[in-house]
Amino acid sequence: MSLRRYDVQATCATVLALVSVAPVAVAVGLVFRNYRSGLGAITYREDTLYLPVLLACLAVAVLTSVFAAILGFNSAGQRRNEKQARSWIGFLVGGMCLTVAVVVAIAVAVLRMQVA
Repeated sequence: MSLRRYDVQATCATVLALVSVAPVAVAVGLVFRNYRSGLGAITYREDTLYLPVLLACLAVAVLTSVFAAILGFNSAGQRRNEKQARSWIGFLVGGMCLTVAVVVAIAVAVLRMQVA
């Protein structure tokens, strides 16, 4: 299995994109669980693992989705790639997961409020 082959890149892009969906879903769930509309803030307690778990999920999601998008973009449209659909799935799902992860990270940076 060589990453120089475009069909292998397409398969890896799809797998990485699907792997990136799980940490993005966990991060979005954590943010929605702790969002308080009355305060307009994402609240969390200092003594919990909320923030480290959220940041770890975002880091894993960003890393996997970036590699998925890069591999999908690189292998899409190549003549020797017999799995064009996998390339596009990896590219598009990876790009969507990256976008959601960045939006969640910005929301957490702007709206977080530590509760004693």
